[in-house]
Amino acid sequence: GLAISVLGVICGVLLGHFAMKGAVRDKYEGEAADPGFQQSADGAERDITAFLETYDYEGMLSKLTSMPKLGGTEADKTSAEFIEKLWTSQGLHGVHLASYQAYLSHPDPVRHSKVSIIDSDGSEVFSIVRKKVGTIEPYLAYSSSTGDSPVVADVVFANYGRPEDFEHLQGAGVQVAGNVVIIRFGRVFRGNKIKQAEKQRAAAVILYPDPADYALEPGRPFPESMSLPGDAVSSGTLALLNGDPLTPIYPATDDAFRMPVKTAELPSIPAFTASFDEAAEILRRMKGPPAPDDWKGDLNISEYRLGPGFIKEKSLQLEVNLRNGLATTYNVIGKIPGDQEPEKLVIVGNHRDAWSPGAFDPVSGTVAVLAIAEAYGRLAQQGWKPRRTLVFCSWGSEEFALVGSQEWVEEHRVQLSHQAVAYLNVDISVQGNGTLEVASTPLLGQLMWDTTKKVANPDEAEVHRGRSTVFDTWLSFSPSYNNPESEARFLDLPSDSDYAPFFHELGVPSVDLRYTCSNLSFDSCLPLYHTNHETGMAYKLIDNNFKFLRAVSQVLGLAAYELAVRPLLAMTVRPYAAALNQSL
Repeated sequence: GLAISVLGVICGVLLGHFAMKGAVRDKYEGEAADPGFQQSADGAERDITAFLETYDYEGMLSKLTSMPKLGGTEADKTSAEFIEKLWTSQGLHGVHLASYQAYLSHPDPVRHSKVSIIDSDGSEVFSIVRKKVGTIEPYLAYSSSTGDSPVVADVVFANYGRPEDFEHLQGAGVQVAGNVVIIRFGRVFRGNKIKQAEKQRAAAVILYPDPADYALEPGRPFPESMSLPGDAVSSGTLALLNGDPLTPIYPATDDAFRMPVKTAELPSIPAFTASFDEAAEILRRMKGPPAPDDWKGDLNISEYRLGPGFIKEKSLQLEVNLRNGLATTYNVIGKIPGDQEPEKLVIVGNHRDAWSPGAFDPVSGTVAVLAIAEAYGRLAQQGWKPRRTLVFCSWGSEEFALVGSQEWVEEHRVQLSHQAVAYLNVDISVQGNGTLEVASTPLLGQLMWDTTKKVANPDEAEVHRGRSTVFDTWLSFSPSYNNPESEARFLDLPSDSDYAPFFHELGVPSVDLRYTCSNLSFDSCLPLYHTNHETGMAYKLIDNNFKFLRAVSQVLGLAAYELAVRPLLAMTVRPYAAALNQSL
């Protein structure tokens, strides 16, 4: 049927892609039969595993969380140069910075963003002035700025800002057009919330994290637990398309043609980010019909109301001041050249930039990639070479919309289309300590099953239950639909991390992995995400001994090894058939 036909096409593509040289098949067979090659390979594999067992994960995480890393700022270059020097000293070849001029978004250093509740006599009853917390002022990138014309309007509550939420407001007779909409974070991407508000002709948006989603232990906020404290403010991008907004499809080099900003797919209304304590000050003053029961969160207020407007006060005034414009962002690229198929590339990457200290996102992932790169670099310094070329990438400005990786892929599209074997991504290595979560193309499914069986389970409680490997716990929590007794389930690859341009645009087989919570949503598992509380202290609440970060590093490092060293690529098409059958 259809599944068999598609499977045949996939097999044909793979044979054509990875067997371009006439002698490839004979070469594979000859080397597979060489016991000396196999012994040498296994020795290198043991060396990599041993190095990753003793790497100083805590020291590197501490160093990186203390380092500003916001994309498109001086810290972008400083952090890139740090990794460039590190990789050069550790034996990687051709280490260099790849820079792009992208349209990025940063807080105005002079004029702060502000929200005020105005009384009938024009006085401020309550105000929020958004200033730097640590090194960064929380903000929503690519928001429209108000300039000298603040938004003055009534307020409407729109739950999560989904289409069905706005439909309910319309059915309840609550006017959105011309008003400021206050919306909860969660359920859908923040940029889509702003887009929906634009469609309803809202004047502006305020986003906040409701305790019902982000503070599961309200009596024990951080630092006692991972529960979000009332003063935490989240940053993030509002961009809906990946890459530089002004140079779609082609790289944002210095001499690139740039489309006018007004034609780019960017927000046309201002958006402000608030803590839940700040949001409560707005919502408790609102009038109008009560919100439906399933819209009510856990704010310390007597009633969630739809609005528009306040019971006593006159209006809300909102100012957003950002500086959106061209800025330089930097990728760091280093490689270990292959010995027998140097033109074939096994790519390992993670983004470096962060809105905050970023202990989870991206530093836990950055530490994993740095550990793996050093393990391979040290081997290379001793004369060892992989069969295929290993490429290590530290991406800049991922948080804005995968800018660094997208532009690099656009610049090297032809080469990557012909030469990239696989892309292995780690964004957040550890967001919880329950189970491994793998998003993968089915082509690499067997590789991930086999690799995770080689890595010891970092969870002692799971080991006592008889689950001795990372795979065992992964299988226990996420059995596959087709073979639940022997195969763990991997997720589809969405478009929200640096694998997206490789996989969705070029079709390069890709993987993304992380340790996560067993039975919680992303928001509830990592409520401190993108806030200034995302620190080393927070990280140690989840992974105090860095055992889970070590396990992710070993899984990723061994997966890279299988792809870069083994004569036959660790790819199987059988999982594709299962995936196709499941989708029919």
